[in-house]
Amino acid sequence: MKILTKAVSASVIATLALSGCGGGGGGQGGPSESSDHAPDEVITAARYAVDTFDPHKSTLGPSASQLFDGIYDTLVRRSEGKIVGSLASEWEVTPNSVTFTLKDDLTCGDGTPLTASAIAESTKRFADPETGAQMTSMSFGPSGVKEIVGDDEANTVTVTVKDPYGGLLDGMTNAYVVCPGGLKDPKKLATDPAAGESGSYTLESSEVGHSYTMVRRDDTVVTDPKTLVKEFTVKVVESDTTRANMLTSGELNVAAIAGADVKRLSAEYEPIIGAASLVQGLVFNHREGFPTADQKLREAISYIIDSESYTKAATFGTGKAYDTLFTDNTDCYFPENEQYSTGYDEAKAKELLAEAGYGPDGKELELRALGLLSAGSGPKYIVDQLQKLGVKTSLRQGSQDQIVGILFGEGDWDIMVFPYDQSGTNPFGIVNGVSNVFGGSLNVGDIENAEFDALVPQAAQQSGDEACATWEKAEQALLKATDIKPLMQTRSNWFTPDRLSFEAGFLEIDTRSVRAPK
Repeated sequence: MKILTKAVSASVIATLALSGCGGGGGGQGGPSESSDHAPDEVITAARYAVDTFDPHKSTLGPSASQLFDGIYDTLVRRSEGKIVGSLASEWEVTPNSVTFTLKDDLTCGDGTPLTASAIAESTKRFADPETGAQMTSMSFGPSGVKEIVGDDEANTVTVTVKDPYGGLLDGMTNAYVVCPGGLKDPKKLATDPAAGESGSYTLESSEVGHSYTMVRRDDTVVTDPKTLVKEFTVKVVESDTTRANMLTSGELNVAAIAGADVKRLSAEYEPIIGAASLVQGLVFNHREGFPTADQKLREAISYIIDSESYTKAATFGTGKAYDTLFTDNTDCYFPENEQYSTGYDEAKAKELLAEAGYGPDGKELELRALGLLSAGSGPKYIVDQLQKLGVKTSLRQGSQDQIVGILFGEGDWDIMVFPYDQSGTNPFGIVNGVSNVFGGSLNVGDIENAEFDALVPQAAQQSGDEACATWEKAEQALLKATDIKPLMQTRSNWFTPDRLSFEAGFLEIDTRSVRAPK
């Protein structure tokens, strides 16, 4: 068991958007020796457009996450796997609260003073269930917020939750601060963030669905201008091949690439690797009346799928096969739990299929598989493997919008590979995708695992070794029931012909970490 000392999938739409192209919980080295200063300009590209500039309403896709990293700030943030101050200079943690002492003379992008009470109001909006922010359960824990108090005289903000929650400090890295002007006019905020900007950048231009440019603020909020890129542009380019061509032609100086184009670019440039926390896994429709509600059939299907082979088919070998749900960059990681996951065994699969009542001497089985276009040949590999068992399997492979429509519309499916991968490192990030115990908006398979559901509230109130021991049991519960078959960790290859260095996140690069080469 590995335990990290450092401290959700944002939504089903944002999660599916990243399938097969996800980034990770931190870069693994740069392409060159870096200087102590940032370049003047960065031009990057992301797969999808910004849905809204309201960070509490956004599905937090790649473009939004990259821009929000600059135009909005948080009390604390992650840097190189650690929690560091951002708007806050220091903090005091108790089992159910965090008190932040703010930096002096904070201001918003429009010049408005950014006070403790203003930050508290923004955090209250983020925490309010009526707002519908995607990260609230992981940010504040299952019990939710008790109170949020901003003390302008003491220059502090205190966040208190109802029950102890070991992930509260880490959770506050998700709480983007919206300045008072943005809170007053949320409708305008959705398309024009100017009045709400709290970060080191302001949005200078926005061509909806095409490109966005933010520029560095040159005021007291930026203490060392040479360490921040002056102008940062995000273009919207869906095709990996097009992004790769734009890199080689000089139209972009950094971009994440997936699939076959990785090999081509790797011959010229050394990528910075970002690896997702948590895995993509084969999920089954557990609803009553569906054949995959039967555990024995789930086991049969799982044994015919090889994680290594699927990973090669889905990512051209750029992903990493896993037989556990938690990855080595999740706060709690248990490689020994792979013993509870089904490996690859065709004979075992046929035996279990017969025991479930299907096959040559049993009932005919027909399954309906879903797959994302961004998953490459991965879905077809699954269909081909099931045919080895004599299982007739239809495949609908489509865009994220099409797949979301099926999952939350007709619900006419039996199996699919679902991306549980996340930008954070907290194991709590998997909960809403596999359980209804705290709402379960992402529990597309309607999984009900009583043992897992009982362990999660315990883990939420624990920390360190104690919490990880509980998460270990929770992961075992899902694997033993074959509720999910782990398949792979997505890895994003960030290429930079200009030999920039930076910390690569799951959805974006850290704007504060970008450095020019020496």
